[in-house]
Amino acid sequence: MEYDSGKFEQRHRTLRDRPRRVIFNNDGCDVFTVSAESEPTAGNLLAQRSSGLADTHVDVMVYTTISSGFSLFTHATHVGEVLHRPHPALNNNIAPALIEQGRDCLQIMVDFGHAKGMEVFWSMRMNDTHDGAHRPDKPYFLFPRLKQQHPEYLMGTPEERPRHGSWSAVDYGHPEIRELAFRFVEEVCQRYDVDGVELDFFRHPVFFRRVAAGEPAAPEDCEAMTGLLRRIRAMCRKEGERRGRPLLLAVRTPDSCEYGRLIGLDVGTWMEEGLFDFWIPSGYFRLNPWSYSVERAHHQDIKVWAGMSESRVGGGHHRHEGRASDPCYRGRALNAWEAGADGVYLFNLFDPQRRVWHELGDPSLLQTLKRRYFVSVLGRKNAAGGNYPCDGARNLPVLNPDDPVEIPDDRIYETNLTLSGIPHNVSPAKQAAYKVQLIIELDRPVALAGDVQVILNGISLPAGRSATDALCWEPDVSQLRNGENLIGIRRKPASVPLRVCDISAVVTTI
Repeated sequence: MEYDSGKFEQRHRTLRDRPRRVIFNNDGCDVFTVSAESEPTAGNLLAQRSSGLADTHVDVMVYTTISSGFSLFTHATHVGEVLHRPHPALNNNIAPALIEQGRDCLQIMVDFGHAKGMEVFWSMRMNDTHDGAHRPDKPYFLFPRLKQQHPEYLMGTPEERPRHGSWSAVDYGHPEIRELAFRFVEEVCQRYDVDGVELDFFRHPVFFRRVAAGEPAAPEDCEAMTGLLRRIRAMCRKEGERRGRPLLLAVRTPDSCEYGRLIGLDVGTWMEEGLFDFWIPSGYFRLNPWSYSVERAHHQDIKVWAGMSESRVGGGHHRHEGRASDPCYRGRALNAWEAGADGVYLFNLFDPQRRVWHELGDPSLLQTLKRRYFVSVLGRKNAAGGNYPCDGARNLPVLNPDDPVEIPDDRIYETNLTLSGIPHNVSPAKQAAYKVQLIIELDRPVALAGDVQVILNGISLPAGRSATDALCWEPDVSQLRNGENLIGIRRKPASVPLRVCDISAVVTTI
């Protein structure tokens, strides 16, 4: 039978366009967390993070076979190096035993996912630098032979560190590194029945020597990485045709095409050329509203999985329902859904017993559940990997306990709080079923709530209620908007200086 490329392309589009609710990223550390006293079996591996995800909203499992440092894996690679060393803190690594048994960790995940009706993507961390802890006199278990044998491929040394990123990062300016990255992906696509591949450019986002030194990427850097993407995309198509089922491709990058070009990732061109199917924008820092990512991607017929990394923001007086809480994840997810995202992607959230796995994929359900919203879930100071400066591309506030803001005595401090699921054009009775609490956390106890004036969407609120180092209000739902809510804060000129550490809102149904 003659091959019909048009029909295969249609199958690709149909497969890409199927609904996917929640995407679970498993960083592969489950090969370490199986107890050393337990048998190295598939069941014990799956029990760590995966078995509990059956019959939840998780439609895609993204599995990382470590890939840190570059070339070191826990699947049965013949191109890279298999990680045999145990985790120094957990004192175990069952990956070699699984390989010896003939069914490695990646194959176990593929079999489990398919048996439970979930797709499985293999994730390649393009420049993970956890191995930056390596020292010649104190070897680190993730430092691969490649980097020992070819120090010229690296950004520096433990003694001579780059301005940005880790010294142990590989420089994609070397064609040998791009060739190896291609071959790592090709090998998995040829040997495993994965549904797709994720290229994770966020862990960690420094790829070229000039960027590590503090300069923006040059056009030839962007072209080099785009060339690699073209090769991978063509290979995925070829392997998909060979097996009779399309291979999908996702990329995880910062959520700004402009910033991407500064670090050598020309995501805009990748979109224009259709080099990937799913964009996973954002990670440990976020630069734009979700609407930016959705509009940029959908314009080029690319799907968006809203990346929701753990926060890593410290401090705060309401940590029992803080950024790591289920209510916060619900608010983040509903914001993304209402902006038009095609799925929500969870990173560094591994407890399969949490309720959010049964909730985050259903916007209608989320509207009925308690949610907490922060001006900024992510911060500025905790971006992993020592990335190239991104504040110039930031179009979101970063207010949080690590980045407090002093309230001046001569002007109003203003910021936006993005909310979702706020009922409008409904009966007063239905609006009355919603309760909203606005919380402003300060750096000192407030003796008199009248010391602070708060303006919500142009309406001055009455004096707030004092609660520890915070002021609380319960505004009427009609005063709130879906999307950005403008909050202004002014202190009385005679009052002592104070700083705002956090602003959040809790939405509940009565």
